[in-house]
Amino acid sequence: MVLQAYKQLQGARQCYQRAASLDPRSFEWRYYLGLVSQGREAADVLRAALRLRDYLPARLHLGEALLGLGDFNGAGAVYRGLQHPAALFGYGRATNDATYYEKALAAFPQYGAALFALAQHYQRAGRNADAQRLMADYAVFQLAAPHIEDPLLDSVEALNRGPDRLLAQAADLEAQGRLTEAADLQLRALELDSRLTQAHINLISLYGRLGKPAEAEEHYREAIALSPGAFDAYYNFGVFCYAANRRAEARAAFAGALAIDPNSADAHNNMGALLQEQGHLDEAANEFERAVTLQPGLRLAHFHLGRIYANQRRWSSAIEHLRKAADGDDEATPTYLYALGATQARAGDSSGAADMLAAARDKALARGQSELAASITRDLGNLRR
Repeated sequence: MVLQAYKQLQGARQCYQRAASLDPRSFEWRYYLGLVSQGREAADVLRAALRLRDYLPARLHLGEALLGLGDFNGAGAVYRGLQHPAALFGYGRATNDATYYEKALAAFPQYGAALFALAQHYQRAGRNADAQRLMADYAVFQLAAPHIEDPLLDSVEALNRGPDRLLAQAADLEAQGRLTEAADLQLRALELDSRLTQAHINLISLYGRLGKPAEAEEHYREAIALSPGAFDAYYNFGVFCYAANRRAEARAAFAGALAIDPNSADAHNNMGALLQEQGHLDEAANEFERAVTLQPGLRLAHFHLGRIYANQRRWSSAIEHLRKAADGDDEATPTYLYALGATQARAGDSSGAADMLAAARDKALARGQSELAASITRDLGNLRR
């Protein structure tokens, strides 16, 4: 179990094989053996374990192993009837039934793999707007997956006393909004390994959100000293500086990030926002165009582009990008619809503008955005006079 906790899987596999032979009625040793095995061996061992005890995580792992082997009928039989989001998604993969991707997302809306799979299905079906909406969510949640309650695996992971375990625990705390505790665990990881670049990178963001600028900057300097090519260090520091109204430093940090990874849509979008604020509209538009080329579902970049083109009276381009920005349903949607309606009005499409503004007002009211709804109502009234 210690070997497994530290990812020494070949050694763990040999130990579990011996333990299972000495205690053939033990579910635990066969389950652990299945986790550290691969391919057909993993599937066979997990089947044997499940004959001793029905255990949801073992069924989920068996289904994944069978999918990897191309045994879709077998995987479907394993997943059938299970209501866990991972099982619903697995059953959809096994049966090629996208309705189960939808069911998985209904149960866990941030499920990255299901978002991607359903987006691909929609794209093949010609539902491009739906596909783009899902891909925009996937860009944010691509690593997110539903929690699988597995006390046996927890017992293994608890044996890892190294910094990686602390980083994983810190990430869980951060996701819960417990930022101070998350930062403390990052510092404990650095006590074990002072050259752990990822901990420094994480602390830039955590201390920025905790309102501790000196500490955020200290860990940025440490991170780039250890890893000059660490994109996330530059990016996180740029976000921190932007929020702190340190615009020149933010621009330098995003430039550094883009020098490392010129294909980061988010970094291009943030650089565009800085240039737009400074009045460099053509340069800003180039950054936003690059962002949406790299990530077509990046709605904020479409919104910025639409505003720039509207101010340049390039109505068709403005409306095109604002439509893409408004193609979603979240807190920003009423604002994007409002901008689209206002641009249509300026372009001379009064009827279309009225419909769009009414939709924006309804969305704002539904989300409790009363001040925005009042502003839209006033503009709508002026348009209808």
